[in-house]
Amino acid sequence: MLQKVASSCSCASHAFRVLDAEDHPVEREVYDPPRPQPDGSTVVTWLEPGETLELSITVHSGDRPPVARVEEPETVLVFDSPEVGVVRVGYRFAIDPRLEVLPGAEIPLRPIGGASPGVEAIELFPAQGKPGFEVTRIDGTGDGFALTPIEATRPGGHRYRLDYGPFPADRRRFVHDLDFHTDLAGGYAVKVRVLVDVVAELQLIGGVRSLTFGRFDFTEPSYRDLELRYHGDLEKPLLGVHGLRLADKEGNDVSGRFSTEILAKGGKRWAVRVHYLGGLDASRFQGSFLLETAVPGFEELEINVTGFRVDR
Repeated sequence: MLQKVASSCSCASHAFRVLDAEDHPVEREVYDPPRPQPDGSTVVTWLEPGETLELSITVHSGDRPPVARVEEPETVLVFDSPEVGVVRVGYRFAIDPRLEVLPGAEIPLRPIGGASPGVEAIELFPAQGKPGFEVTRIDGTGDGFALTPIEATRPGGHRYRLDYGPFPADRRRFVHDLDFHTDLAGGYAVKVRVLVDVVAELQLIGGVRSLTFGRFDFTEPSYRDLELRYHGDLEKPLLGVHGLRLADKEGNDVSGRFSTEILAKGGKRWAVRVHYLGGLDASRFQGSFLLETAVPGFEELEINVTGFRVDR
């Protein structure tokens, strides 16, 4: 009885047929895997004496990234008969792409906030020594993904602006395929897979609304950063900090020993920096400040601050 069939290559598919002793096809369904029935029984694949189970493996090379290489996968057949056991069928094929893709056949797109769009550029061009081509059809646009032709940067290239998002609030990750069909022989096509995470419009790196100095030397000035990343369209999503209130363990206000500033880190990243100015005679401090932003839903965030003297 055939129990299971599995291939190590996701691009491979398989098909079976039964042949008699003279290699003529037998009209009999092959169950892969065995099929349970409502009455509790199981329908299995069976062979008469002299019959042969023929396996055909098809490699869908269009599902593989267009990068020159050789692959050697295998397909495994598992039988319940101890005389047969496990049969491994190995095969070898070469990928010789006729075109290349920039930035790649699998593109991790920039994470975006659910209500914001993102932009990427995709370019297809002839591989070295391969003929030019035209893109005849693109499948996979729509549902938050749109392609617009733009000026190519490579000889014979076809470049597109990819606009993605906004996406529904209940989705957090998208794995989406764009299929580029060409006029090359054999209906040559390339699959470009894009991956995008939908995140909060404003991310606090580390995922917590707190900033800690940990244990440090109170006799020396110091600082700590709370890093943020913005995924929306506003040019300056961070407005400022106010309401810094810090106290020692006796409840005395020590806010004057601290200052704050906001630093642009580039690439829609910022840091809220809290400076310890020195001169504090205490064993610890704690408190908070308010971070004001222009991002909807994040207009005012309370950030906790703590610190402990290393020598007490």
